[in-house]
Amino acid sequence: MEENLLFLLPRDRNTGLNNVMQVLARQLNAPVEFVDKGHGYRLGDVIELLHGLRQAKRAGRRVHSSGLVPDVLNRISGRRGGSSTVHNFLAPDYKAQYGNTKGVLAACLHAWALRGIGQVLGCSAAVSRNLNQRYRLRAITCLNGCADCATPSGAYDDQRRYYFAGPLIRRKRVDAAAAAICSLDPLGKMRVFGSGPEENRVIEAMAARPQDLIIGPVDSPAAHYVPGQFYISFASFEGMPLGVLEAFKQGLIPVLSDIPPHAEAVQALGIPELQTFETPGAGVKWATSLSNEARLALARKIRQQALSVFSEIAFARRFKKCLFE
Repeated sequence: MEENLLFLLPRDRNTGLNNVMQVLARQLNAPVEFVDKGHGYRLGDVIELLHGLRQAKRAGRRVHSSGLVPDVLNRISGRRGGSSTVHNFLAPDYKAQYGNTKGVLAACLHAWALRGIGQVLGCSAAVSRNLNQRYRLRAITCLNGCADCATPSGAYDDQRRYYFAGPLIRRKRVDAAAAAICSLDPLGKMRVFGSGPEENRVIEAMAARPQDLIIGPVDSPAAHYVPGQFYISFASFEGMPLGVLEAFKQGLIPVLSDIPPHAEAVQALGIPELQTFETPGAGVKWATSLSNEARLALARKIRQQALSVFSEIAFARRFKKCLFE
């Protein structure tokens, strides 16, 4: 057991951030503490938690937090003995989530907390650069690597399916991806594992071919993937998207926007045939140009590489090196 490490995570337990950090904690055999007891942020619980964090730090244990509220509590509990992994770009993410005014305030609060934490890790090089340039931190990169590695549910076939997993919010641009598939790939079908305020826009984008769209959340998207198909993500910004890493491990071929974290994930795989795209249309055209044989060979190569590059063991090794060496 990693006696000198304690993970402090947000109360929203079924999120990419929590999934990644809980897998890492399990790999390191380290305990996890959540910032509430399942019934919201109560003052008594927060005071009790802060007392426990201070005691842990005095005993020489490092408290590693992730998320706005955990990072604030980590700083308040003492400047020494703390560290954090940041999974977003602060201001852009918080503005999208809370609106402009509340988003800026949340970003300022989070930046204040991070400045008082001993070591800050970014989940991707793009996140680290943003923290260092915009918020004058000294973050280093520990590339995310934990993702669901469920056995794919189906055998390879010659259909073309485009998968997406995640919340249906504006910055994910799932409607733009759906529109490109509807207009450029007459044989393409889209399966969206998620829900959110942009759901109707996705349905409207596929209105000409409603039979080719299946939409709705599931417990484990990775268990529904069929190898050799496509994972499409044209988000305008990301930290290091968990859905993309899961797709790699299931042997899905990425069709991704040309934002830095997507490019970083593709580069980490080290497969020259892969690329990112400026527009959804360019990505779909590339996908339709691949023969069935080429798709099968590429999918096998992606899965083999991903199981090594993005394995839990490799991620835990990177994490310990960043934090303790």
